[in-house]
Amino acid sequence: MTNEQILEAVNRLTETYNEVKAGLGEVKKQAALLQPLYKNGQIIWDGREDFQMTDEPITNLIGVGTQAITKYGKWYAQYMIKLTGHTVISNCETQTPTNYIVVKIKLPENKDGTFFIKYANSDNWSHGIATAWMCNADKSIKTLLGSQVADKHADYAKSVVFNPKNQDAWDSRYYQWIGFNYNKEDIIKDDEGYSYIALSGSVATWNIGGWAVAERNTDFLWTPARIFDLEFYNPASKSTHNSLFRGLTLSHFIANKKHTNIKIPYSKTGNLIIGIFCSTDHLTPNPAFSGFKTNTEFPFDKIICGNFAKIKQPLHDYQWGFVHVPEQEVIQNTVEINGLKLLQFNIDVPENERHFYFAGMFTESEV
Repeated sequence: MTNEQILEAVNRLTETYNEVKAGLGEVKKQAALLQPLYKNGQIIWDGREDFQMTDEPITNLIGVGTQAITKYGKWYAQYMIKLTGHTVISNCETQTPTNYIVVKIKLPENKDGTFFIKYANSDNWSHGIATAWMCNADKSIKTLLGSQVADKHADYAKSVVFNPKNQDAWDSRYYQWIGFNYNKEDIIKDDEGYSYIALSGSVATWNIGGWAVAERNTDFLWTPARIFDLEFYNPASKSTHNSLFRGLTLSHFIANKKHTNIKIPYSKTGNLIIGIFCSTDHLTPNPAFSGFKTNTEFPFDKIICGNFAKIKQPLHDYQWGFVHVPEQEVIQNTVEINGLKLLQFNIDVPENERHFYFAGMFTESEV
């Protein structure tokens, strides 16, 4: 071979090597991204055993103010605790409870985590919405962790999220694990290392079938569609409840309207994605998404991204849509409610015969 041929061969080998190296790098990146949502999950009580009011873990439920805690007994094969006398919360912007239940718990040391409760859910909304706060060591309210509810309102159903053991969140037809994110800097301890998480509900009587905690590997935060239908984060621009569809609660933003100042909670500031679980049949035409304060339009696509969406994958008749929000836009369009960060954005649904249907949204940092 001539020197020129050798040089060409070396160049081709170098190009091939660089391509393979880049491909391996991308594979490693994807492999690193796909990790379990939680680790070291501790299910403290799951409603399987009938604890007495003097036994742990029931003694770690503490009523503050007029909050009353009583044994309900068994309901659909699991035991529950009945909660009454609390401050009813239906709007986190304007309401903070004075009467509430506190869960006394040891949280993982210096780790981002998620606190779970086993939400007892009937074939309607009679059990209401659960809202959680991180407390000071004296059990007074400190930081809002958000509001959560099950992914269904009637009949047999599915779940979008997972429980502390990374299994499907449904424990049975009438119970679902729901989670409240906290960051390690939110953790407050007493002298014995215990933390206190306050819970209140949106109805006068509600029930809890268990609680748990786990370390969180990512900063994904799921918000079911039902929260967008109500006033918890925004009393003005709400979605409309539609039906139970394919085992999930389906809501929609109506067509031919710009819905402004929709709020969604997130855990970490950075380049953010909003993953929307859209009804496959109602995703065209694409709505336009923009910042509430800046009016900057955000890119929207259906290319699967984010750890949570890649793990969960689409469900029958649902697919993911993704809104990409740069960090500076996140900062400029953020409002805090009692320490909980929420992104403010608009959804402009064009004139069309279809509304924009969805089963919920999540936020997660975009890598």
